Amino acid sequence: SEYRETDEVQQLKTQITELSEHIQALTVEVTRKDETIHRLETKVTVLQKELTTIHSTSSSVNAERESDFKQLQATQEKVKLQQNELEMMKRSYQDELNHHRKEKSDEVNSIRRELSLLTTKNQELIQSISVKEHDLSLLQQKLTECTDARKMLELKNKELEVRIKELEAQVHKLLMELQMREEVPAPAPRQAEPPSPRVRPTIGVEIKMLDGPRGKNDYVVVHAVKPDGPAWKAGLQPEDVLDKWNNNKLRKKADLEALLSNSAPGEVVNLTVEREKKVLMIPVTIEGAVKQKAAARKVTSRTHI
Repeated sequence: SEYRETDEVQQLKTQITELSEHIQALTVEVTRKDETIHRLETKVTVLQKELTTIHSTSSSVNAERESDFKQLQATQEKVKLQQNELEMMKRSYQDELNHHRKEKSDEVNSIRRELSLLTTKNQELIQSISVKEHDLSLLQQKLTECTDARKMLELKNKELEVRIKELEAQVHKLLMELQMREEVPAPAPRQAEPPSPRVRPTIGVEIKMLDGPRGKNDYVVVHAVKPDGPAWKAGLQPEDVLDKWNNNKLRKKADLEALLSNSAPGEVVNLTVEREKKVLMIPVTIEGAVKQKAAARKVTSRTHI
């Protein structure tokens, strides 16, 4: 509607321009008529002068120029008639011009009133557009705030997803432990043979420690598995994290060494192992190894068990 009203204003301006040009053309035409009338008046003046001259001459020779006087009178009558006709033409043209000017003036005034109304509407539209632009600016600000809030929600959502994944991993771990406890019954311990003084219990692994989240050695990790040893036969692999020994939490190598030293060859223990974010329960049969004489060894962070 704004574009349509702008086109109407443009059309009205074009009509005003055309009317102005038409009025100028009429003014030129009236000026030309005035010039014609002026020329005729000049001619009349000349003729009057001539008549005056003739009249002065005829008065001196009145008797002789009776016929010329009559002709002069006839000429004067003609001149008067022409003057009357010119006056009538002038009045007619003037009336017609005034009437035309009045009509055009009325049209121009009407167009000006319409233009004024359209200008008022245009100003109202401009004000309305200004208000709408302000509303749009507020909406854009709200959209920006919503976008920022959405980004914050997305970040929180990502944090929640990470937390959910951690909780799912913990739940999965707990479910695996429960499932293994339900599916893998603890085998009856064998009648342990009294250990020989020269035999020590072993499961055939080399142990190392890894730092936990608090910077301490919190994880007991399998560094290597002895081929054909008890751990190798049970399926333990390097980098497996040993979490529990028969439901006893393993927090350091000393815990594993103490539990192993209190066991006997032939006894079966259930090791809870973490492997690639999965929790497994692996039964291992302890075997005996012949004690060797103590020899000078290098101190390392790994222990053969």
